[in-house]
Amino acid sequence: MEHPNPGNQNSSTPCRPAFLNLSAKELQESGDHFIRKVLTLKRPGELPWETGYAEVINAGKSQQNEDQACCEFVTVEKQNAKFSDCKELQDLKIVQGEKCLSQEDDGLSFYYWGLFDGHAGCGCAIAASRLLHLHICDHLRDLVHILPHSAAAPLSLDPGNRIDHMAGIKSLENAQAPEVAVRFHLEKQVFPESLVIGAIENAFKEMDEQIKRERTTYKIEGGCCALVAVYLLGKLYVANAGDSRYAVLVSVNGHNH
Repeated sequence: MEHPNPGNQNSSTPCRPAFLNLSAKELQESGDHFIRKVLTLKRPGELPWETGYAEVINAGKSQQNEDQACCEFVTVEKQNAKFSDCKELQDLKIVQGEKCLSQEDDGLSFYYWGLFDGHAGCGCAIAASRLLHLHICDHLRDLVHILPHSAAAPLSLDPGNRIDHMAGIKSLENAQAPEVAVRFHLEKQVFPESLVIGAIENAFKEMDEQIKRERTTYKIEGGCCALVAVYLLGKLYVANAGDSRYAVLVSVNGHNH
């Protein structure tokens, strides 16, 4: 499947996250190492889940801010859809309600947040911020028909084929050995969460390979750490590459943990 390219990266032109909606003047001011203006959302609450965001350029370590961020609402179409069919936040109205948050009639939807700590150039961070969520979308397509039916997971057998049923047979010598497929499922359970984790891991690897493959063609400079969060079907998944770390704060009965 052909993936979209990251586009040529011009290191002389500042590039900040699209959700900041910066004017040309504000974009230039964002790279001022003397003023060091703090950039925040122009309209609080415009991102999903009232996501907050703030950034400031470093004190001269690099010519411009090499970090990037991304916040998207992505719809995963069923298999055989084109890569470009992944719908992003700017193309959709954010609708409250669990069904709209995670499951569509013809596929799945997920919220996505990404932070990319660039170094030695901004090209890699820009490419990852534009494409990583599309790679995740691509790998989730194979799971569209599986994940919504979480009640059927983990994979299980008919009660008559289970080990505890066979244990009730007085003479195990007379019991027929289960088929190979049955033995496999008896030995290993596959949970939906494991499938999602695998899809995210594969997306990270694929993004890395794409940057390696297209680094020269599209003049992708530097490298980056990546930290992303995915909210899918009522569960939050967090993944990172590099020396980035995350902290999850959960409020229970008014107390934070």
